[in-house]
Order: sequence, then structure tokens, then C-alpha cells
Amino acid sequence: MPPMLAVSHWTHRVVRAAAVPAKRRFRAALRHPEAAQRARLRTLLQAAEQSLFGRRHGLSAAWRWEDLARLPTFDYAACEPWIERQRRGEPALTSAPCARFQPTSGSTSARKWIPYGPALLAELDEAASVWMSDLYAAHPRIAHGRHYWSMSWMPDELRRERGGGTADVELFPPWKRALLAQTQVPLGAVERAASSEAAQVEAAHALAAAADLSLISVWSPTFLTELLRVMARYRHQIAARLGGERGAMLASWRGEPCADFFTAFWPSLALVSAWDSASSRSWARDLAALFPHAAFQGKGLWATEGVVTLPWTEGGRALGEDPVLAVTSHVLEFRDLQTEAILPAWRLRQGQEVQPILSTGSGLWRYPLPDRLRVTGLAAATPRLAFLGRLSGTDLVGEKLDPAFVADAFSRVEAKLGARGVALFAVRGKAARYEALVVGGRASEGLVAASLEQELGKAFHYRVARELGQLAEVLVVARPDAGAVYGEYCRRRGILSGEAKVETLSEWRLPGTSLADLCTP
Repeated sequence: MPPMLAVSHWTHRVVRAAAVPAKRRFRAALRHPEAAQRARLRTLLQAAEQSLFGRRHGLSAAWRWEDLARLPTFDYAACEPWIERQRRGEPALTSAPCARFQPTSGSTSARKWIPYGPALLAELDEAASVWMSDLYAAHPRIAHGRHYWSMSWMPDELRRERGGGTADVELFPPWKRALLAQTQVPLGAVERAASSEAAQVEAAHALAAAADLSLISVWSPTFLTELLRVMARYRHQIAARLGGERGAMLASWRGEPCADFFTAFWPSLALVSAWDSASSRSWARDLAALFPHAAFQGKGLWATEGVVTLPWTEGGRALGEDPVLAVTSHVLEFRDLQTEAILPAWRLRQGQEVQPILSTGSGLWRYPLPDRLRVTGLAAATPRLAFLGRLSGTDLVGEKLDPAFVADAFSRVEAKLGARGVALFAVRGKAARYEALVVGGRASEGLVAASLEQELGKAFHYRVARELGQLAEVLVVARPDAGAVYGEYCRRRGILSGEAKVETLSEWRLPGTSLADLCTP
């Protein structure tokens, strides 16, 4: 074995060993989720009672779980004044200083800032260590090469403000970052890039240079497919920089996504990890087909605010296809979407559809995430949960559409015409209407629009709104690069690339522009 690979394998062994304690704590907590969650609450209360928020709301280390009901839930709008005070250096949410605030975005807020202090970073490290330890056990071939982890990509104005992107490994303690750096594809040039476009080219170059690539971990599957398109677009430029046999191999590629090429180009690739549920399912299926020689693992629900679920296979012995509650990281509650009752994890029952509510070391208390989950079973005594999609629906004129209904409508149109729906936008204007972005199939845009209109008309209130002239007919924009078009929509909204989850249904949030404008060179 060449010296570089020998050192890399040794380093992988150290990384894996460092993650084992977290995995042991997690395995024990799976059997006793109530005890684990009550312990997490005690830890949070002890840290929070001296913060300004804690004193305002009477948080006390003496509180028991049942006392949480004294607090209302706090969405971002309610937390934002406290976060701004924390950014000014006040002990508003946490008494410990918080030097870092992580940007994210939402359906109603262009940009949110989440405090990333030592306590939250420790909670995220705990979850990531569980995931990594389980990965090494379930997919041992990832220990024989380098790993690519996605970047938390930023809009250009934030990149200029902060002097570069933010690598996901920065969430780990310094000693672990140094260790992980020895197993990672080098991304220094990506961090130093002056723009998002330049950063993508550098990331494509880094991937192309990694002949021993064994793991690719990204959030959105469309992020990776777009990165592969960038590699294709700039393949001759990248090949010239690579030189040698690898450069010649890249230069000879025709630039079309091809499983045969990727298998030969990255023969050591053992695992690709990305979102694969709800609106990401079809994109994940396409991505997995490009790497038939590698396993594919879906992500759990990991938001910027905190982690809810993790993939968990227990060393290759599958406990179920859905991820498991991250029971050792945060305090996790769930709103039953039928009864509105807020329940602890240990009282969830199979079949319930719920909304997660987080309390974390960032100082956010009873913070609801806008996500819909279904309880699908247990790992030991801890729930497994499937991500169903965002909770948000649309209602321009009383039509009351929801993402699940639209996803079903898209599926039926695809079955009939081969046109895959990406996103449906509710567009406000003189003539309120819906606009659909689809990956074009064998049918014309007009035929797809007629079929989609028929499917949407199965919703009573939508049909009434159309008959009354309150809504214009749905407009369809079909593009082979629909994923890239959606990415451009997110970029213009200031949403972080790579973290942009495709929303099946949402309101159009670029006033003065249309979906067709994004398709204009």
C-alpha cells in the first residue's frame, strides 16, 4: 500500500475510535429515551438559568420535564430580539460568549442567524460522532480513501463579509478538525474563492483530483448533481490543472452524466450520503444511479438550528429504513398535528404525524421546526421518524393546497407523461396563478399544464377558485436542467447553496420576476 494510503487508513482508525464513546452513549440512550431526555433537560436548565432569557422566563435547574409546559413555543420572530442582543455580546440566550452565528434561511425569513456557542457545538458533535461511528461500521470501505463533505455555501455578499465559505468540519472541536483534515479532500481553495461560481469550480477540481475518493456527503442531492455539471462544463480547464493520467481521463469525458465514467473515475467510492425523502426522493434516486458501485444513505433531519434524527444501522444490522431520534443531542418535543398536544419522545406512537420542537445549547427554547414527520417504528425504545416534508401550504384565494397533495399530483402527471415535477409556486399578481417547474418529459409544456391542471382540480377549493376566475390556469416551465433553475431561484433569495431543500409547494418570493426569467441566459 502506498505511504499516503497507509497514513490515511491509520488516521481513519483514530477518527473511528474517537467517535466510539458517543456511539456507546447513544446505544444506551436508545433503550432508555426518557432518562436520556430528562438528563439533557437538566443540563440545559443549569446553563440557561443565568441568561437574560432564563431570568425573564423563570428557568430553573430545579425544573422537571413537566415544568416545560410553563413556556410557550418560540419561533424565530420571537427569538430574533434575543439573538440580536446575543450578537451584541450580551448574555441574552446563553451566559457563555458566542463568537459564531450560523446563517440559514426559511420560507418566511430571507436570513436567520443561529447562535453557535460551545454548548450547541458539543451537541452537534455528539450527533455527528454517532453518525460517523455507525458509518465506519456499516461501510468499512470508506476507511480506504478520502472523504468529501459538503460546504455550507454562502451567497457572495456573505462570502465577502466573512472572508470565505464555511466548511462543515468547522463544527467540530479544533483537535477533531485537525484529525478529520487528514481524511478529507482538501478544500482550502474553495474557502478562499472570491465568488460562489469560483468556489464551485474549485470544489469540482478538488473532487476530480481525489482518485481515492471513498465517501461523498452532501445535504441536497441536487447540489452534487450541479457540482458534477460544473465539473463537466470546466472539464478541460480542470484537466489541464490535473495533468497526467487523471487529467487525460477527465479531458476524454464527453461531459454527460454517465455511471460508467464515474465508476472508472472514482473506483474507491463506497458511499454517497444525501437527503432522500419527501421532495428529494426522485433526485436522490437519480444521483444513486450515477454511482452504482457505491452504497447510498439518506440523511436524517438536521437543520441549522439542531439535529432531530440520524441514520442508524448498528454496524450493518438494519433497524429500519427510517432514521432514529437524536436522543442524546437536544431536548426534543413533538406537536401531534392532529390533536395539537405537545409530547415527549417516549410518548410517541407509531403512525402519529408530528412537528419537532427543539430546546438546545444555543439558548433556543421550545423552538418549532416547520417540518412534518411520521413515527414509523422503534429502535430499541426510541422512535424512528420519516420526514414527510414542510408543513407550509399555500392559500392565495382560498384554494388551500398542501405539499403532500401537490407531490401526489406531480407523481400522477409523471406516470402519464414522464414529466417530473420539481416545484409548484403560488404567484401573487393581477392574475393569481400557480407556476410549475418540471423536468421535461416526452410531452409539450401545454400538455403537461393541462394534465397538472386536471390533477390540481381534484382539490375542491382549487377547482372552485378556477371556476370563479380567482385563479388563472397553471403555467408550466419544462427544463432539462430544472434542478439548476431551482438552485438559481434559491441563490437569488439568499438561501445557502447546498442546504437548499427543494420545496414541492411554496409561494413565489422574488417580486418583479417570474419563473421564466430564471431560464433566460
